[in-house]
Amino acid sequence: MIGYLHNREMINGVYDPRWLTVETPAGTCRAAAFVVDRSHEQYAGKLTARQTADYIAQGVGMMGTN
Repeated sequence: MIGYLHNREMINGVYDPRWLTVETPAGTCRAAAFVVDRSHEQYAGKLTARQTADYIAQGVGMMGTN
């Protein structure tokens, strides 16, 4: 699963993949995170919450829909 997720998210190289320690209701665990590289040409900059939601809702790529 992690290999598929990494390959899907890293197609354009806009993210910095990281392993993070997170707190959940079930306790602490490790989580895969993809943090945007703000210097990448595809970084959209500061958007409102509404603009962000609209882009996510309409997102369609080679691997399917958001």
